[in-house]
Amino acid sequence: MKIDLNFKFITMDGKVVKQRIPLLDENENQVFNDFGAAQFEIKGDFTLRKIIEDTLFNPPLSRDPRTGQFAQISETKKKACYLLLNKVHNHKEGLIDLEAEEISLLKDLIAKKYNSPWTVGQAHEVLDPHAKRN
Repeated sequence: MKIDLNFKFITMDGKVVKQRIPLLDENENQVFNDFGAAQFEIKGDFTLRKIIEDTLFNPPLSRDPRTGQFAQISETKKKACYLLLNKVHNHKEGLIDLEAEEISLLKDLIAKKYNSPWTVGQAHEVLDPHAKRN
């Protein structure tokens, strides 16, 4: 299925969401203001390509239901993430053809990584526009 990597996420007010990049000092430590709030710089639009690359580069951890400890994703999933990350990163055009398994992996990982239903919902609508919405 063809997916638009250049899709721009929007706020509830209809404005394009901008990327917030952590502001770093000369030692590459994040900068905080006098009140302890992390500082960011605004760089470009927040696109589906960005959310996919961030999610695949650093997949979310899961919790072991028995111990409560965090666990990494399986080696098989890591390999799938690596292959898909290369495919997306090296694809310079806006539209990319993704397989059903790749879309399923992305939907699963994005839902686990991002807390905002607004962000996850928009990502899922672009990744799977024909899915039944309730």
